[in-house]
Amino acid sequence: MAKFHLEKYVDRFYMNAVRKNHKFNLKNKLIILLFIAFVIGFRIFSLAKTPMGTAQDITNNQLQVMIIPLKR
Repeated sequence: MAKFHLEKYVDRFYMNAVRKNHKFNLKNKLIILLFIAFVIGFRIFSLAKTPMGTAQDITNNQLQVMIIPLKR
């Protein structure tokens, strides 16, 4: 009785998808370059528009305890 190896078929499916992606990228270098430039430009634009006051406060929490001696 032959064993069914799912991993073999899954690996073959993903490798086929990777090959198709590589072929598309090699054929359409200009489109890929424009897409990467757009993503980088949008990221720079968003960083420039983000106000600095929205950064999280990452300082340690500190608590000051004042001890007042009791007078007898």
